[in-house]
Amino acid sequence: MGPSLLTTSKMIDRSSGRNGKTVRCHPKAFEQLAQNAKMQALTVAGLEKLSLVVDIMGLICAMALLGGFAKHIATWEFYLISCLLLLESFRLFVVHTIIKLLSFTLYREKKTPYEFEFRDKQPELINHLNILGHGFSGLIAFTSLCFISLRIFVGGWPIFLSENDLRNFAPSLSIFYILVILTSVIACLSTLLHVLFRSIQKSHDTFQANKLSNSLAAYYDTVYRMSIEDGMGTAAKLELLDFGFIKLASDLKRNIRPLLVRALNRDIISYLYENGGVAMARNHLNSDNLWKRTAAANLAGFWTEEQKIETQQDLFWSLRDLIFGGGIDAVAALNGLESLARFWSTNYNKGQPHAFLVSKPFENGGSMFDNLVKLVLVPTRSSAVQNKSFRGMLP
Repeated sequence: MGPSLLTTSKMIDRSSGRNGKTVRCHPKAFEQLAQNAKMQALTVAGLEKLSLVVDIMGLICAMALLGGFAKHIATWEFYLISCLLLLESFRLFVVHTIIKLLSFTLYREKKTPYEFEFRDKQPELINHLNILGHGFSGLIAFTSLCFISLRIFVGGWPIFLSENDLRNFAPSLSIFYILVILTSVIACLSTLLHVLFRSIQKSHDTFQANKLSNSLAAYYDTVYRMSIEDGMGTAAKLELLDFGFIKLASDLKRNIRPLLVRALNRDIISYLYENGGVAMARNHLNSDNLWKRTAAANLAGFWTEEQKIETQQDLFWSLRDLIFGGGIDAVAALNGLESLARFWSTNYNKGQPHAFLVSKPFENGGSMFDNLVKLVLVPTRSSAVQNKSFRGMLP
């Protein structure tokens, strides 16, 4: 039997700061950290791309070397060159295979309530694959450097000859070894920087007492993966606002509980609110993408503690159409409204009218409270939502 919703809520509250009070990074500071994460991911991806280019140059050089001077190469050196080529080819295969696996790695939370783990294993899985891939890459590159060092120590650097038939032999061999050395050094540097930068993002995520947060690490991983698969230009254009909705939609699609999603993304949720996220959420509520609608609907509840959230009447009214529709997005809209109502029940300024009692101007729709009452009183419209209920979805 898994932990109860109440127990898990207390666990997540304790991870958010002392006495259950949420500790968040200032949106401007978070934006700067995210930009640093993007530049670091682009740097590592750029080194990977550069190592690929140099590796291809080495392959071309080796083809010319083995093709034109094969009979002049000593047997042991022939096998050394062949081994280096195989090692570099295997290194590139491992790196790109791991990157492809990252796109298919998916942790889904169990759907049965008593099996809930209230834990997102996705970042852990991706981190392990990343370390595995870059670890192999660095190990192979280091092995290549050892082989070349041994060759230079035993046989010395290739000697330039004056014979017409062999005058290009030593330069070609020297160029090949230089290219392999460059590739290996770049690969080792890429491995070290990747592990370092990934660790930095994780430490920034958990700096302010929230051990569950993973927004910066996920942003770093996404930019890095996009750089390798789609090109660095495409990855550089990934905006933090767009990533925020993608991240929330992805977490919810994997059946992660909304309460846990809020804890995982506390800083990016605040950043969204302060940087036009309300307008984007309203637009996504009309999206054809179910999970973007679901993420946008949940955001109203995630923003309970943001300043002046009670004034965002257009957002509340945009949720009205969803709550009558049924489905996952309708449950998300109800979750958002329920979270706001729960928060305001103890924290609302009593000197002002309650946000749910304010009627929408120029319409006969009444207040949000009136619409919630209609939802309960009209079984044919609300049965789909009521049957799903809030089991396993509410904090």
